Amino acid sequence: MEELYLPIDSFEIEVVADVNNAGHKTSLTNSMKKLLIGAIPAYLSVSFQMMLSTVDILCIGRLNDANELAAIGMASTVLLLLFHYPVISNLGALDTFVSTSYGKKQYYLCGVYLNRSIVILSVIAVPSV
Repeated sequence: MEELYLPIDSFEIEVVADVNNAGHKTSLTNSMKKLLIGAIPAYLSVSFQMMLSTVDILCIGRLNDANELAAIGMASTVLLLLFHYPVISNLGALDTFVSTSYGKKQYYLCGVYLNRSIVILSVIAVPSV
């Protein structure tokens, strides 16, 4: 049984929902290029956030003390689990809820979700200060 191989460069699919300002349909590859270019800031942000704890561990690791290295590893894990991950999860949920309510033209709910998220993030941020 032969496998069907299609090179991605020659395989153009027109996306019906994606129409540019001139009213012309755009191809899937153009849409993907726009999406990937728009994702660069988010990718860099997440990468730099993850590097924070790595840099701390590397700096303490150069002191050649196993107890200090274990302490910084445990502290960074606890801080990530208690503060960083809940904030990132909350912002991801906020993104989903606001975009859904905006798409349904329920603008009041956008404000409600934003205000609730601000309250929840403030409660999370108070212990970390």
